[in-house]
Formats: sequence, C-alpha cells, structure tokens
Amino acid sequence: MCEPLNIDGRTEAPFHLWFVKTPSDTGKPIPKSEARPLIARAVAAEIARLLRLAQDHRALLGKRPLSPEDIAVLVRTNAEARLMKDALSALNIPSVLYSTGNLFEAREALEVQRLLAGIVEPTHESLVRTALATDLIGLKAEDLDVLIQDDRKWEAWVVRFKTYRDLWERQGFVHMFRRLLFDEKIIPRLMALPNAERRATNVLHLCEVLHQASVEKKLGMAGLVKWLCDRRNPDTAGPQEHPLRLESDERAVRLVTIHKSKGLEYPVVFCPFTWDGSIVRNKTQPVVFHDEANGMRLTMDLGSQEQDKNRYRTQEETLAENLRLLYVALTRAKARCYLVWGQFNKAETSAPAYVFHQPSSSAQKDLAVATANRFAGMSKDEFVQDLRDAEAAADGAIKLCEMSAGNADPLQPPATQDLDLVCQNFSGAIDATWRITSFSALVSNGRYRVDSPDYDAPLSAEQHAASGIIQEISGPPETGILAFPRGTRAGR
Repeated sequence: MCEPLNIDGRTEAPFHLWFVKTPSDTGKPIPKSEARPLIARAVAAEIARLLRLAQDHRALLGKRPLSPEDIAVLVRTNAEARLMKDALSALNIPSVLYSTGNLFEAREALEVQRLLAGIVEPTHESLVRTALATDLIGLKAEDLDVLIQDDRKWEAWVVRFKTYRDLWERQGFVHMFRRLLFDEKIIPRLMALPNAERRATNVLHLCEVLHQASVEKKLGMAGLVKWLCDRRNPDTAGPQEHPLRLESDERAVRLVTIHKSKGLEYPVVFCPFTWDGSIVRNKTQPVVFHDEANGMRLTMDLGSQEQDKNRYRTQEETLAENLRLLYVALTRAKARCYLVWGQFNKAETSAPAYVFHQPSSSAQKDLAVATANRFAGMSKDEFVQDLRDAEAAADGAIKLCEMSAGNADPLQPPATQDLDLVCQNFSGAIDATWRITSFSALVSNGRYRVDSPDYDAPLSAEQHAASGIIQEISGPPETGILAFPRGTRAGR
C-alpha cells in the first residue's frame, strides 16, 4: 500500500468487507440473479460518493484528489462488466471496458449490417425502414410513420441511399462509409447516447475491418454484407479474430476482468463478483482433472468406475483456481480494496466461502463439499460472526460493514469558473529586414513589375494583316499538362 486514501483528513482501514444482508422474511440464500444488480448499484453509488468527495478535495490520494482513472472494478465475466458499466452510466460516471468480447457480438455490428443492407437495396422498402430505425440514423417510430404517409420525404431518403450505393460502387466501401458517417452525423449522434465512446469505437473499428475484408477478399456490396452476417452468426463464425478495441480511458473508471488484471495495480479496487462455485452439479458431465497416478497429466474422465473419485479431484482443483483468482483480485489495490460477500445461492463452494467459513474438519474426501456443508448449515448470525472474527484478527486492516442500498444521485461535473479573457497587446519588435519568399509572392504584392515577353502578347487578326505576318494554321487544342495555363497567375 502506498499513498493511503484519506477521507476528510482521516485514513480508514485499507480493506472494506461488505456483506449483503439476507432478507429476514425468507431466510433463504439470495439468488445470484437478484444479487448482481443490487451489488452493481451499490458499488456505483460508492464510487459516486468517493468522486463527489474528491470534487470538494475531501477524498485524497496523498495530496491530490481521487479521480475516476484511479478506480478499477474487477469482474469475472464480460456480462458482469457490462452490468457495472450500465450502473455507472446511470450515475454519469465515465467508465472504460477492458473486454475480451468479440466485435461482431456488439450491437453496433448488427446495426451496421442493417444499414448496409438498406444501402445495397435502396428500393427494398422493408430494408430501408429497418436501416432508418437504427441508432446510427436515429429515426423514431413517429418519424417512420411520417415517412410512410409522405411520399416526397420517403423518396428523399431513397435517393440518399441510392447516392451512397453509387458512391460505394464507384469508389469502394471505405469512401462511401466515411461519407455516410459525415453526412448523417452518425458519430455525433452516438456520442449523445449512453455508452457513447464504446459505440463510436465499435463503429469506427467495424469500418476498418469491413474495408480490409472488402479489399483482401475482393467482395462486392452484397458479398460484404453476407460476410458481416456470417461473422455475426455464432454457428458459422470462426475463431475470434477481432476483439473489442479499447475506447478512450482518459478520466474513466476501469472495468477489468480478473485474468486481465494480473500484474497491474490500481489505487482503489472493487471486487463485487468473486463468488462463483466449485461444485460439478451435473453428475453425467465429463470431469477434467490432473491425474496424480499419471504424472499430473491433464485427464478427462468420460464415465469410468473412478469418476466419482475423480469428480472430487476436479472440484478441489476448481476451488484452488477460484482461490488464486481471489488472491489476484485482492492484491491489485494500492490504497483501498472493497470485497462484497453474502449468503448467495450456489456460492457455498466459492473462494470467499472457503476463506471466511472454512470447515472445522477436513476428514471428508472432498474439501469443496465440506465447505458447502459448513456454509449451508450456518445461520445469519453465524455468518456475520465469522466475518467479525476476520475483522478482529486483522488488527484494524479490515473494516466490516453492511452493503448500502445503492441509492445515489447522478454525479454532476465540477463547476467551471467564468474567466475574464483579456487580449494582450504585442509590444515586441519583428525584424523585417529579410525574409524568405517566392518570386510569385513578390509579383502578387506589387513590389516588382514583370515585363511580359513579346510572345506572351499574341497579335490580333487585324495586326497580323497590317504587319504582313502570315498566321500559321493552328493545330488541335492542347490537352493534359500542355493545357495548363502559363505565367505567374496560374493557380491564383
């Protein structure tokens, strides 16, 4: 730990252990489907509180205020990261997703596909309507209803789509798509929506990927749309070749999977979802384990007579891996770490269950099963008492508290002070005795007069007749570079 987080001049315990209170009316474990959104809102509310204190210089890291990029939320899956991102966006807290997701699984890939399909067939009314309803174009249901009733407005959109199709056919995909982004103001429209930077990044990334595919595979318009459709289809898509590109992470909370966080450190870390179980619940499912009798070789048991024994080994290895991930998550914090724990359903064999509620005896064959039995037989008071024992043994390093309800007002940007801008007068001296310029610039400024050569002033027909000069028969008009105007006035 370095530069502890100070709140109102006080340094609190570096490890905050939040427990989720079990509802008293049921007394049953909390379903994970209910716990995750509750926890996401509570974590977002705490981040909003810390950042609000930082705006008033009441939450400091050393001598500087805490900022969003100092905070990381570590998750197990991309779905949990998206859940946290939505909770933070609801409170106007910027966040960036360090995700391993696939570009073609993003919503923007579907919308780009629909838009391109409408451009390829601009006379297909259904495809055009679908393209107009995307967030990229932004027409609402009432806008589409007006178009259906007004033939002139509808025809105007059809003409625009035909124009994009013609441009695509003449100059290629990337020229058309860039023109489309500019003319339809797609990026500014996306930046006004939630999760703006993620959406804009995906659209620009798709532009690059589609351009590369159209060039390398020599795809026409219909072929490129089909290629995008195939990439989006999980049944026909190949290996993940296009992971999501990172959007701007300037002054934004980091959302990182625990695997990606290895070797990294953040001043403030939240670990809200570390309670995946270790039990193999499907008894017919093949088990994978490291066989001690065979030099710890990775082995899959498809249904041998030793499968029950091997299943115990699999569950112990899964619990060990979950413990390693929990260790990685908890050791990423430099100033403060938050861990959320509770009596969640199907979390009795998770890493926190083993850490805080270890079985009294390891006589059972399966350590994961022993942990599950110990956890399942606990009352709410016994559960909280185990956490209090951990707090007491930490000698002030752990602060135990109940997780808040997660109610918070959206974070407001810091107020900016009105500045009186004053233009300063230049009082220096510029040496004008010499300068570098061109002859054309000298002539255009009128400092020098250029006498035109005699052949630059052609004689008129009357002058030719009076002088007796025989005019040559002119040849064909000059073309190409020979047709470029002569003299210093060319290009002005």
